Amino acid sequence: MIYDIYKIKIDNFKVFILLSFFWISINTGSKYFILDYNDNFNISNLTNLIRSLLPYLAIVYFIINRDKYFKNFFLNFDLVFLFFLIYGLSQFSGLIYSLKNFHEHYWIVCLFAIIFFFKNKVDEKDSSSVKLIFFINKFYILILFSFFIFYTFKENILSENLLYHSQAFHYEFSGNPFPRASGLSRMCLILIIFFNSIYLSQKLSKRYNFYILIMSSFLVFVLFTLQSRGAIIFFIFLFMLINILSKFKNFKKRILYFLFIIIIPILLTLSYPYFKISLIEKKEEVGQLSESQRKQNTDIKIFRDEIITEIKKNKNFKLSDKIAAISNNRVNAWKYLLDVFFYGKLSDTTEKLLSRNFSSESNPVINKKNFLTGYGPQADRHLMHNRSNPYLSPIIMGPFGAHASNVFIYSLICSGILGLISIIIINLLIVYKILIIFKNRKKISLQSDFILNSSMLITLFLQFRGLIENSYGVFGVDLILLISSYTVIVNAYKKISE
Repeated sequence: MIYDIYKIKIDNFKVFILLSFFWISINTGSKYFILDYNDNFNISNLTNLIRSLLPYLAIVYFIINRDKYFKNFFLNFDLVFLFFLIYGLSQFSGLIYSLKNFHEHYWIVCLFAIIFFFKNKVDEKDSSSVKLIFFINKFYILILFSFFIFYTFKENILSENLLYHSQAFHYEFSGNPFPRASGLSRMCLILIIFFNSIYLSQKLSKRYNFYILIMSSFLVFVLFTLQSRGAIIFFIFLFMLINILSKFKNFKKRILYFLFIIIIPILLTLSYPYFKISLIEKKEEVGQLSESQRKQNTDIKIFRDEIITEIKKNKNFKLSDKIAAISNNRVNAWKYLLDVFFYGKLSDTTEKLLSRNFSSESNPVINKKNFLTGYGPQADRHLMHNRSNPYLSPIIMGPFGAHASNVFIYSLICSGILGLISIIIINLLIVYKILIIFKNRKKISLQSDFILNSSMLITLFLQFRGLIENSYGVFGVDLILLISSYTVIVNAYKKISE
C-alpha cells in the first residue's frame, strides 16, 4: 500500500517535470544552439539555450524508457496520435527539399516529444495523471497571462488607445518578443472557459461562485480591450452555447451570470478609454507625462485622423481590399504562399490583385517542387522572409512578421499534401469524438465534469483559431493544449465505448 502511494507520487512528479519541460521551452528554437562567446553571449542567451534543449532531454528520457513510450505507441491504436506522427514525419521528409532550413528539425523533435508523452498518458488505466496535466496547464497559463497582461496594462494606461496597440507588444523578454494581442486573447479565453466550466458544473458555496464570477468578469473585460476578433467571436459563440445547453436551476443564477459575464465587462470596456484620458490630462497638468508618452499619444491621434481621411477619400474600396483589411492581410499571405507552393512563383492573378508589377527575376521561385511532403517546419516564414522576395512589405508581412496564419496552409507548405490530409483527419476525428461524448452525455455525467467540458470547449476554440493562426500546426501553447485536451476527450470516449 505504501509502495503504491510512493509510486503514484513519483509518477506524478515525473509528469510535472516532463510537462514543465514543454512549457519552459516555448518560444525558443535551434537559433540558440550556437552561442557567440564574443559579442552576443549573455545570461539570457545561455538561459534560452538550456530552455531549447529541454525537448531533446525529454526524448532521451523516452529512449531510456522505450518499452513504456515507444513500443506501446502502436499497441493501443489511436488514429489522432498516428496522424500527428505522420504529420511530423512528412515535415522531416520535407527538410530534404527545404530552403536551407534543416536546423528547423527542432520543431519536429518537439512534436514527437509531445505525442509520445501524451500517448503514454492515454494508455494508462488510471486517469489521475490526465487530470493532473489539465491543472498543470492551467497553472502555467495563469502565470504567463498574469505576467504579460500586467506589463500590457502598465504600458497602455497612459495611452488613449485600447490594449490592441499597447507598446508592450513591441517589447522583448529574455530575447524573445512579447505575445501579441491574439496570443494573450487566446490565454484569456482559455481561462474564461475554465472558470465558466467550474461555475456551471460544480456545486460551490455562494462565496466561491462570487469569486469565480468576479474573475470571469475581469477576464472578459480584458478580452474586449485586447480586441482580438477571433477570440471575441468564439466568446460570443461560447456564451450562446452555454445559455442554450446549461440548465440554470434558478432565474437568479442566470441573471447574475449575464450581469457579470456581459453587462459589467461591456461597461468597463466603454469606460476604460475615458478613465485613461482623464488620467492623462491630470498627468499633463502636473507635468508627469514623459515626452515619449506624449509623442505616442500624438502619433496615435495623427494615425487615426489619417485613416479617417483615407476612408473619406476612397469610399469605393474593392471587395478584395476590404477582405484583406478585415483579415489583417492574411488573405494576401495565403494567396502568396499557395502560388509559391503550386506554381513555384507568383501567378498573374495575384500580381494583378495586389496591383504590383514584378519582373520574373524578382519573383520567389522554388526549384524543387515537393507537393507530397512540403518544405519542412517554418517553411512559410522562410519563403516570406526571403530577401529577394518582393513581398517583403506591409501588404503581406503586417506589423508582426510574415507567416501562414492558417493551420491548413501552414501544414500544406511545411508538410505537403500528406501533412494537410493528416491535419484534416485529426480535426475530423476529434470533432467526431466530441459529438459522440455529447450524444452520450448522461452516461458520463457531462453536466458535472468541468474538466471534460473545459477540454472540449478549448479544443473547439483551438480548431477555430487554426483558421486564422498557425496554432497547433507548430510547437507552442496551442499544440500542448490541443493534445492534452484530447487526452481528456479520448478517456471519456473510451468510457462510452466500453
